[in-house]
Amino acid sequence: MGFAIRLAVWLLPLRVALTDTGTTECSFAETAGKAVLIPSAYALKHCNHKVWSTVFERTLEVAKQPLEKTLEFRKIRTGRFMFPSSPKGPHLLLWHINLYSNDTASKELNEHFFTPFPDMLARFSKCDLKIFEPVVLFRAFAPRYFQYGHVMADLLPLVVWIYNHFESNDTKIVVEQDTDGRIESFMEWFDAKLHERMIYVPTDTVVCAESDLVVLDPAPRNHRPESLRIAEVHRNLRAQVALRAKSRSLDKVIAYQRLPGDTRTGRLIAKDQFGRLLDLTAEALRALQRPADDIVVFNGRVAGTSQSLGFEEQYRLFSSAFLAFGPHGSGMSNILWMQNADCQARPAVIEFMCSTDARSVRGCYVMEGLRKLTRIQSWWRLFAGAPWVRYFMVWMLHHDDHVSEVASVDEAGFNISLHAALKGAGPQMRRLQNFLV
Repeated sequence: MGFAIRLAVWLLPLRVALTDTGTTECSFAETAGKAVLIPSAYALKHCNHKVWSTVFERTLEVAKQPLEKTLEFRKIRTGRFMFPSSPKGPHLLLWHINLYSNDTASKELNEHFFTPFPDMLARFSKCDLKIFEPVVLFRAFAPRYFQYGHVMADLLPLVVWIYNHFESNDTKIVVEQDTDGRIESFMEWFDAKLHERMIYVPTDTVVCAESDLVVLDPAPRNHRPESLRIAEVHRNLRAQVALRAKSRSLDKVIAYQRLPGDTRTGRLIAKDQFGRLLDLTAEALRALQRPADDIVVFNGRVAGTSQSLGFEEQYRLFSSAFLAFGPHGSGMSNILWMQNADCQARPAVIEFMCSTDARSVRGCYVMEGLRKLTRIQSWWRLFAGAPWVRYFMVWMLHHDDHVSEVASVDEAGFNISLHAALKGAGPQMRRLQNFLV
């Protein structure tokens, strides 16, 4: 596939004029805005790179939006609500809420997030659940089952922000309960005090709020929840994450591997190529006089078993890493736990993104009518620039000519990204590895 060609070009992002989003010691432009895609000569020839420029610009445009112009709290005098399911099944991503109240304030809510009950019977039927405490209502962008990535990207940031905004323990936070019941256990693990203030409501449950009902209302220009992924919310989340017990040293390189049967969305890397990526990483570490056994393969399971790795174990693993790499997928959302010492001494992430050359790979495209559109997604985008890490992107390429679960990685682009990421193994990485000792 042309991987023998070692010529590679830095495809630098467009330099968008940015101002820091809020008061912070780190420049958003010099952290999140420094994310870079590094393609090989082969990838330059076979991929349309204009899509990356568009994604880059749009991500930073959304991320730097001021919070007060993106979201606001609306108080409603009692009412009833429901998280509706979809006749298309549990895999569809939903975010809208059925809401009814006599309060005129409810008529001014964003219609793309709040809709009337579908019929009069549901509006006036007996309540399935009554809540007598003041509540704040929020529905995350997610399927009905537990999906770790959407919990990390779309539930946790805004729930933590609500929690820190409403300090009274009397105010409850109402969210949707997944069919597996795992969101509840995740929130209890993440923060027991936050969990105590939450109420988890199943879909299609008519809930009557008998006291004050507060909703998180996006500004009218926001038609979809992707526009709510802003830097200020993630800064608040990172401050909450910093309260957790930390690793005493950062000494691991994490290689994320997606396994057949564990994912619904493809983007698998062939076993032989994954092995070559590990070899390249070991070689780069030895060049820096670091042991190759710093590398830990993470696939979401306890090593050598089919047992899922717990939330705490995933946190400990990623919070001890100075580098993580792998294809886009829920497992890579654990970069949220990675620790930075300051604005310069930050761990590194190399994420494999779908390219236009990977349109035959499941998980790399969406259908719009008869058109197949490339699905370009990364945790840099989902985490509003992820300014606590140094971000490198590498294209995924097609592996077979027919539709497949498997993608190839731009190996030459990865190798250059790897050495660029490990440049910090000098003074910068030593500061990073020792900042907690």
